[in-house]
Amino acid sequence: MSDKINVLYINSQDNDAVKSFKTLAKWSNCSINTCETIESGKKEYLNYDCVLIDSLCKLNDQCDAKFYNIRVAIDYFKDKKPFFIFVSDDNDKNSEYFDGYKDIKSSIFCINQEQSLLFKSIQEKVEKQPEVIRRRKYTEIYNFYKGSVNLDDIIRRAELNDKEFYKDDTIPNSVRTILEWCAGELEKKGFPKYTKPYITDWSKSMSSKDENGKKNYNVPEYILRNIHTLTNVCGEVSHEGDSRKLISKGEAIYLNKSLVFDLLNILHWCTTLK
Repeated sequence: MSDKINVLYINSQDNDAVKSFKTLAKWSNCSINTCETIESGKKEYLNYDCVLIDSLCKLNDQCDAKFYNIRVAIDYFKDKKPFFIFVSDDNDKNSEYFDGYKDIKSSIFCINQEQSLLFKSIQEKVEKQPEVIRRRKYTEIYNFYKGSVNLDDIIRRAELNDKEFYKDDTIPNSVRTILEWCAGELEKKGFPKYTKPYITDWSKSMSSKDENGKKNYNVPEYILRNIHTLTNVCGEVSHEGDSRKLISKGEAIYLNKSLVFDLLNILHWCTTLK
């Protein structure tokens, strides 16, 4: 995962000025991709750290670029991502279309005079975002993991460990799916083959020993214990066992969280393998 700040720029014109702006952004550790309309921005913004909006923007492909469209963009993005607005000059900063928005002034920049200030503000606001903090904290793991389950969302929820999370009996199955993905990657590095759905057999193979009592595979003891815990608990949950009932009732308050952090131990260990 890149350390660059990924910016979605909603701008109906992809001209030379925009191309020059993209080049300048690289010097401030920002990578900018453009889309032409607010509607397309709504579909793409989740893949970015923040949103930059040209004040003269289009709602969709059927509409002309109008200043008052900026209110639609602000209303949509204000509680979802850090957002910034480009205007043509200082007069536009005081437009009536910005009336009623608290602290909006700090997010508005003149397109020709304040690009450096914009990049500084982007860095300051984006670096405070929880998802960016997690991305920095778990960089190696995020770079390694390419599975289908949204790992970042699971970590976010585990760190909060609110009632919605610790009563969610689907978490063990998500953890197991990620562990199965890890097993496939470990096989490529010479560890035991995993044949779905026999995760318990794979777990036993990981800790197997030869006739002299020597480990067949160089796996740290704490990783073996993490693997065994995940396979046992996640397997029990999938078979409607006691753990699932305890999670659903909210009686095993830290179980989901502990499963996620056991999984993080395994994922981090995987990143250290050559």
